[in-house]
Amino acid sequence: MKRLAITIALALLTSTSPLLGVTRTWDGGGGVDNNFNTAANWDDDTVPGAADVAQVNNGGTALITQDNTLQKLQLG
Repeated sequence: MKRLAITIALALLTSTSPLLGVTRTWDGGGGVDNNFNTAANWDDDTVPGAADVAQVNNGGTALITQDNTLQKLQLG
């Protein structure tokens, strides 16, 4: 019974880990474009999602052309 409880607990922990957001930092992507939704414009080449923090520190321009949902947007 104890082993079953541990197995269930581990399964729940691993299944929720993708829901945890990360900080994605704008790097401009080498000048391809300034579109917020271009993956190459982010440090890990992934557009921030609903659970993520989007961080724009460099004073650059990020063109937002569609709705986006973020956990947080940090500017400056």
